[in-house]
Amino acid sequence: MRDYNVKDYKTKDLWEAILLYTVGKKYIALEEDLYDTKRMIFRFEDKEGNCEELITRYWQKDILVDADRKSVV
Repeated sequence: MRDYNVKDYKTKDLWEAILLYTVGKKYIALEEDLYDTKRMIFRFEDKEGNCEELITRYWQKDILVDADRKSVV
């Protein structure tokens, strides 16, 4: 049963999803995009409300994912 009080963050971008997973955001589901059936949407729990900030920092190259260590620097 879905808890409707928990905020979530959705992205179609694989690299954003990898970042969120690496920083420890809880992965909720993978959903089909209703407008583009060739794409999928990753859903993550966003209790702290900081997913958007993390994504912004990622695209500004202020935060990097170390693929070898599976950590964020």
